[in-house]
Amino acid sequence: MKIMRDWISRFFRQGLLKRGLSSMYQVEATVEIEILNNIISIHFKDEECTKEWKQTFTIDFEGKYKQ
Repeated sequence: MKIMRDWISRFFRQGLLKRGLSSMYQVEATVEIEILNNIISIHFKDEECTKEWKQTFTIDFEGKYKQ
């Protein structure tokens, strides 16, 4: 989980909505949201691991969205 969180923070350095209004930045924000959604949607055999995974990345996404 730490590796994924580190990768996300390096790959997407700016806030979701701080990229301006150009179409290029809107596409980047859409791609980031899609990637985060896919990461949050991952399921593991261990339901407790899945729950922790979803909670962690949902909190990360909410924090980035609020920035």
